[in-house]
Amino acid sequence: MRRQKISALYFFRAQSVPRHPISQLTLPDFLHRLYAARPSHILPFCERAKMLLHDSDLTNITIQSSDFFCFPPWDIPQFSYLNPFSGFDKSSTAPVTFQQLFHHHRYQYSSFIPIFTDGSKSDGHVGCGVVSPSDTLSYRLHNCCSVFTAELVAIFCALREISPSHQRNFIIYTDSMSSLETLSTYDIQMHPVALKILSILHFLRKEGFSIIFCWVPSHVGISGNEIADSVAKFASTFLSQDIPYSDIKKSLVSHLHTTWQNNWDLQMNNKLHFVKPFIDMWPVHPIRELDVKLTRPRIGHTRFTYRHLIFGERAPVCPTCHQNFTVHHILIECPSFKSHRVDHFHSPSVTLQDLAELAAINFAAGWALERNVKIKVFSDSKSSIEAIRSPKVKSNFVLSVKDNLYNAKDLVSLVWVKAHAGNPGNELADHFAKIASSCGADMSIPAPYSYVKRVCKEFLMNEWNSYWKNSTTGKRTKILRQQIWTY
Repeated sequence: MRRQKISALYFFRAQSVPRHPISQLTLPDFLHRLYAARPSHILPFCERAKMLLHDSDLTNITIQSSDFFCFPPWDIPQFSYLNPFSGFDKSSTAPVTFQQLFHHHRYQYSSFIPIFTDGSKSDGHVGCGVVSPSDTLSYRLHNCCSVFTAELVAIFCALREISPSHQRNFIIYTDSMSSLETLSTYDIQMHPVALKILSILHFLRKEGFSIIFCWVPSHVGISGNEIADSVAKFASTFLSQDIPYSDIKKSLVSHLHTTWQNNWDLQMNNKLHFVKPFIDMWPVHPIRELDVKLTRPRIGHTRFTYRHLIFGERAPVCPTCHQNFTVHHILIECPSFKSHRVDHFHSPSVTLQDLAELAAINFAAGWALERNVKIKVFSDSKSSIEAIRSPKVKSNFVLSVKDNLYNAKDLVSLVWVKAHAGNPGNELADHFAKIASSCGADMSIPAPYSYVKRVCKEFLMNEWNSYWKNSTTGKRTKILRQQIWTY
């Protein structure tokens, strides 16, 4: 998968560079037939890359090339923009204030024709809109284009509409500060659409046009910006626009990541699939020694559980469960270590998965009571059975399950069975439980404290990390500690 990723990225990268040696290499039809007749012959790189992209929506697209030397050093265009709202914070300023400031600004530049531009990106739709006093334009772009590209394309379309006009004074309004900042800092590696904007702007100014750019805040009631945002969201006319390499790269990496995850989901018999069901990278601990100690229990390779393989001894067996000792059995399954788990992990014995198992047991007990029939309930959750047996459980839901089982003590008996051991009934129950997790009926069960605590901790840690990454202070400390960790 990594080789496919590198090959596809290099293929698109070559197309984005003008006059690249391999960008124009394609096989004629008669050579395609020749290679088809001789499968042992290796196809050229470009053809192999196209085969890798066959299952994605990136096959029939054109990459936008970047002309890095479109301006000589002595004729680099100067770009500036207005910001009449610079002293006001959008989060603490009423929309009517921005509207009044905009009306005052328009009074100062009343001789300039206003043109509003905007870009929009949502699930399965990317569009841009241009609104002028005489016309309204909207175009749809390829789904892999970013909203930044859509904003730049909207500005480019506005300049293209200005070109045949007999008027000479225009002012272009956009709510994309990143687009204006990009245009104001010229670089040979800048966005290719930004280079096209500077090129056409340079041409129009030589023709006598006076074009001003101005930033406006979004969604504050400025009518032109609101209309541009609306037409961008509902654009239906496709624009024949080449796609920048940066957008292709993001879309390709996302596609390959999804393909990789789908292939990994099929490896149910792989030992590492249970250890790491998702291919996303684990967070790396800053201290390598601790990271190594954490990785070994994850994959189950410890001295206690693996020394019998080295010394040719018998595998250690749990005296309580009569199963081979494994890291998973010690840390999660074995009831003998339950008190140690509570002491070291600081969590109650009941988890969300336990509640799901208990809900199934409770339903079976209610069914037996309603029909007055004797049943035997098989469950692969030892922790749920131990929660029912434990006198220290305080969960109201668990206590209600215990009451139902007590009322049905002559009708219901609980039996533990090993999970994924080929038991047809257990396998069928596991199958329906997985289906119910995505499309089953909702059941109102109070969440355990340990689950709420973990969710709150993850949320606060993510917020803390986001604030730390975006903070402008503490630059020296960020070099030493790029991510927030708790020990």
